Amino acid sequence: MAASARGWGVMRRVGGMVVAPRKTLQHILLGHGDALEVVALALLVVTACYPMTVARYALLVHVDPGMALQKLFGSNGFFWTRLMNQTGFCAVASAGFFGLGWMLKKPVAVWTALTAGFYLYVPMGLLALVGLVLDKMGLVWPWLPHHPLDGWWVLEGNRVHLERFYAKLVVEMAWPAVVGLAAAWQWARPPPPLPSPSPPSP
Repeated sequence: MAASARGWGVMRRVGGMVVAPRKTLQHILLGHGDALEVVALALLVVTACYPMTVARYALLVHVDPGMALQKLFGSNGFFWTRLMNQTGFCAVASAGFFGLGWMLKKPVAVWTALTAGFYLYVPMGLLALVGLVLDKMGLVWPWLPHHPLDGWWVLEGNRVHLERFYAKLVVEMAWPAVVGLAAAWQWARPPPPLPSPSPPSP
C-alpha cells in the first residue's frame, strides 16, 4: 500500500510539473518528493529517444557486465553524455532554490533543493519526447530537443555555430527556466495577510 501511494505521488508530481508547475514546486519545496524519481524518469526518456544505442550497450552485460555499466553509466557513459547539460541546468536551479531559501529565511534542506531543481527536468523530458514523436512523423529538424546539444548541427567539423547553440538552449531550456523563475518569484512573495476577525455582533 505504501509503495502504491508513493507511486501515485510521483505521478501526481510529474503531471503537476506540466499542468501546475508553480504549485507543484511549492509542494516539493515543503519536503515532498525525491530527486531520484527524476533520475529514473530521465533514464527512461533517454532510453525512449535512443533505444537501439541503449540496447547495444546493454547486450554487453552477457560479455562484460562491468564494461556495460561503464558504457551506460560511467563518467563518459552514454546516459551522462546525453543528460550532462540538463543536469547542469538542474544543479544551477537547485543552488538557486537553496540560496533563495537562505536569503528569505525559509531554509530548505539540500536534498529538498536538489529535488526541486531536478524536477525542472520534467518539462525538458516532455519536450524531448515531443521532439521524438515529431521526428517519427517525418519532421527531421536538427534543433528538436531530443537531439543532443552538442550534435552535428551545433558542432560542424571544427566549427561551433553559436547561433545554433543558443537556439537549442532556448528550445530545450526556456520552458523550465520560466517555470523555475516563476516558482521562485511566488515563493519569495510574502504570504497574504490573514483576514481580520469580524467584530462580535451586539
